[in-house]
Amino acid sequence: KRIHPLYKHILNPFIPTMAFISLPFQVSPLNLMDFQVRWVLTVWRGQQMLPSVEEMVDSSERDYEQRLARGMPPQHAHMLKGPMQWEYISDLCTLGKMEPHDPAVESLFEENSKHRTANLMHYRENRYKMISKDEWICLSRPSQC
Repeated sequence: KRIHPLYKHILNPFIPTMAFISLPFQVSPLNLMDFQVRWVLTVWRGQQMLPSVEEMVDSSERDYEQRLARGMPPQHAHMLKGPMQWEYISDLCTLGKMEPHDPAVESLFEENSKHRTANLMHYRENRYKMISKDEWICLSRPSQC
């Protein structure tokens, strides 16, 4: 359940043209893939220099050890549940000098996750509209949102 070493859960430090997109789980998948692909492109286009192989391997190991220290089981080596995914995406944005993700995307994902937990059979019936980078509204009945 762990592919290692992978720098930023994406790149093989020994073959940096080998990328694993969308490996992390319990995330907003399309959002995560978008930022991962954009970050990888900054590397492959030469807009960002990678650390040394040793530094990338060390970074991968530190991430794994921190997860174990937090009590996460080994099979969760690539899980980015909750705030971990937003910290991860922010890190990719900083490294790749990219615009950060919209706060409304994070807020809406977290809100919808609560509805999924509370009502697994019907949470997908809720409809939302993005108003701006910072705001969204629920188009469904208020009792559903």
